[in-house]
Amino acid sequence: MKKYLTIPGLLGLLCGCTTITRTPAVRVAPPSAKAEWSVSAKDDSSLLSDTITLYVNGTRVAAGTANPFRHSVHLTGSHEQHAILGDCNIVGAPRTSLASTGAYQCTVYIDGSKVTRLTF
Repeated sequence: MKKYLTIPGLLGLLCGCTTITRTPAVRVAPPSAKAEWSVSAKDDSSLLSDTITLYVNGTRVAAGTANPFRHSVHLTGSHEQHAILGDCNIVGAPRTSLASTGAYQCTVYIDGSKVTRLTF
């Protein structure tokens, strides 16, 4: 009976494990904004998916989920009436594999202008 209880317990522990990775804040000067902004990202990784969140000046502006079948995610949002786009993918992920190991790289655009690339 102990064997039958141990297996579901281990599976529950594996599925519940998450890893949170944050980038340091990067100061950017968008051409269309009047002041510098602080841009950062966070990755909440679990066994079957990764949730990527973009922040501007500490405020959540966009989020999206990548999974083993899709190694990239496109994030859209806005901050102070400026359009924010994050084009994120896993660096070096094979196109035809379920492997999703490696770092994420997000290119961040504000009002269509590339302002930074975050790697985490």
